[in-house]
Amino acid sequence: MIERVLRLKNLGLLAEAVPGKAVEFGRHTVIYGDNGSGKSMLAHLLRSLATGKCDPLRPRQTIGRGQAPEAEFVIERSHYCLKGYEWQPPQCPAIEIFDDDFVSSNVYSGSAVDIDHRRNLCRFILGQPGVQLAERVQELAEEIKEIGSSITSMESRVEASLDGVMTVDEYLGSAEVVDLGAMISEAEGRVKAEEHADEIADHPELQPIRVSLPTSSDLTALGESIEAVAAEASRMVAEHITEHLGPGGEEWLSEGIQHAGEVCPFCAQSIRGLKLIEAMRGYFSESYRNLKSRIEAGRAKVEEEFGERGLRSIQSCVGGNETAFEFWRAHVSIDQMHSPMEEIETGWQGVRQLLLDMYDRKLAEPTVALGIPETVSSLRDLSAAAVAAATTYNEKVEAVNEEIRQRKSAAEGEGDGNARRGLSRLRLQERRWSQEGRSECDSLLDLRKKRKELEAEKEQARKKLEEHLSAFTQQYESELNAFLEKCGTSFKLKKLEAKFPSGKPASDFCICVLGYEAKASAGPSDRPHFGTMMSDGDKRILAFALFLARMKKDEDLARKIVVLDDPVSSLGLNRSLTTMQAVVDLAQDCAQLIVLTHDADFAVLCHDALALASTEEGRSVESLRLKGADDWSVLEPCDLDGLYRTAYEHNIGTIEGFLSGTGTAHAHDVVKCFRPVIETLLRFKYPGAFKGTRTLGDMIARIEGAREGGQLAHLEGHVAELREVNDYSWRPLHGNRHTDRVGGQEHEVRTFARRVLKLRNAI
Repeated sequence: MIERVLRLKNLGLLAEAVPGKAVEFGRHTVIYGDNGSGKSMLAHLLRSLATGKCDPLRPRQTIGRGQAPEAEFVIERSHYCLKGYEWQPPQCPAIEIFDDDFVSSNVYSGSAVDIDHRRNLCRFILGQPGVQLAERVQELAEEIKEIGSSITSMESRVEASLDGVMTVDEYLGSAEVVDLGAMISEAEGRVKAEEHADEIADHPELQPIRVSLPTSSDLTALGESIEAVAAEASRMVAEHITEHLGPGGEEWLSEGIQHAGEVCPFCAQSIRGLKLIEAMRGYFSESYRNLKSRIEAGRAKVEEEFGERGLRSIQSCVGGNETAFEFWRAHVSIDQMHSPMEEIETGWQGVRQLLLDMYDRKLAEPTVALGIPETVSSLRDLSAAAVAAATTYNEKVEAVNEEIRQRKSAAEGEGDGNARRGLSRLRLQERRWSQEGRSECDSLLDLRKKRKELEAEKEQARKKLEEHLSAFTQQYESELNAFLEKCGTSFKLKKLEAKFPSGKPASDFCICVLGYEAKASAGPSDRPHFGTMMSDGDKRILAFALFLARMKKDEDLARKIVVLDDPVSSLGLNRSLTTMQAVVDLAQDCAQLIVLTHDADFAVLCHDALALASTEEGRSVESLRLKGADDWSVLEPCDLDGLYRTAYEHNIGTIEGFLSGTGTAHAHDVVKCFRPVIETLLRFKYPGAFKGTRTLGDMIARIEGAREGGQLAHLEGHVAELREVNDYSWRPLHGNRHTDRVGGQEHEVRTFARRVLKLRNAI
């Protein structure tokens, strides 16, 4: 508990509030002060000590002094000092304060209940165990949010690098493969093929080369002869050509004999009957000419097929195949092909030369048959290497074409981008398991795992918090409404609960009036709401009820210092009395109770009630006053009886002024003075006789029960009059309701005013 105050400086009106010796506090301390005397400043100071937060004191330093606030308390024999906006020790958390700050921070501000009110009230209601759970839920929510931000950032970077080929989850989950390099190589081949899919489909296969040799049927002209030509004629023609004509002579004779008739075309002599002429005519017959034509045609064919033109055709085919081969080797796995042209050219030339020689011999002696089988055999010998090379080449061409046909067939399903996407996925998979990729993915996976663990922990903590709230709020709500009922309020609180907007716990409740319910969280509208359903007194008593119910549920209350700043502000008489009783009950359970009030009557009643309820020996209740001294206030011990006398004189003056017509008080305010006048008079005329009583009704009951011959015995004759005044005074002040009856009939008030003054003189 706070044992004493040693220093209060530069704190608003508390510029030098403890100028002399220390001010002693009791286990229960009532501090009276007029409005504007520094009571709220003292409450703010104690809140700073409880929280360790000093910044709220900066705008409250004493104006005109320019010096930082200073304070020193002795709490449980330890000194708590404020200097330079810093407490040493840093704080004293065992202090609970009800004041305007509590109301505006936890319950409402003006006519609204906003999200900060609901969150702060939830923390207050929960108590330390609940607050720890709520803080853990909030810590986890913040940590999850922070980790989520890191995960989002990392996932965005990863996703940007994937180019839509994979999702982030697919990338993280891709397997590590040993022979991934070979798979990538194969995929690269498929991509190349895909890029040339149309070209593959249209590109021609390789062509086989054709190397054909003349057959026996092709060489028949070489083996033919003319049987009708006599041997003698043939001899004579041959000798003539040899002796007279020489090479080419047979051709010349063959042409010339066609022009010879009965007379020589050169010498005009008769050639009839010449044996040589007859021999030539037989020799160069129609059959001869036909044979020679076939021989010449055969030679020409050899020139065409086995000459440069025929060879170029084969070379062109081989060259075309080589070009095609270069294209296909990029798409088909094939070995290099050997060109057969060297062997073909060699064999080609030999075959050509042999055939030309044979045809030239035949042309020289058309009638002489040459050996065809021997010729064919010679041709085979000369072309064997060429034919073998061509055969091997064509076999290779067919093998390559088979691969090409398979590739063409496969190309029919390509061209849709699948190969490139497949390659991209493999390359991403390769990157995923690189050292850099592994590190990146491990970090992301660790963060995801951590978030999942935190979310599970948060959910578990949230369930525990909800269970705590469910059990706590039911009893809390019941006790709170019991207090409101004692105060005579027209409203009740229902459906007190905790919700989690944005993951943070916040309270909510309904105000119920005549069966109509309105949520505190609901904003102003054209229907009744929190701001319109309750008066200022209703809101104030609700705030105190929330505070009081929480204190009753505080397991550490026995170690707490409870500070109440004007708990009956804006309250009527009944609510004030009910509040005072609640304050007295609270004082029995806490380590220390400090009540600050501007109401002198409440200060005296509260002091006496606390003293009566105290079970401690000696002086357990201290009375202090914040008293004006020049421009500032001083905290000093206070004689509350003296305050009561001052209030008594004020009330008497109000009544007398009303009766004389010199006063300005309204009739309703005059009635409010009746009971305090009689209560004060009884307390001072009969010291100690009414100790522990709180109301005039209590005093009347004590008079009725007084012993014969006792101190109060002679007052029994005034009991009926006292009761009637008490009943009349009570009606307009009961609860928070006002009546037009009192004040509307001033003659009644005047009558009772005279009765009060008469009682003053009688007792």
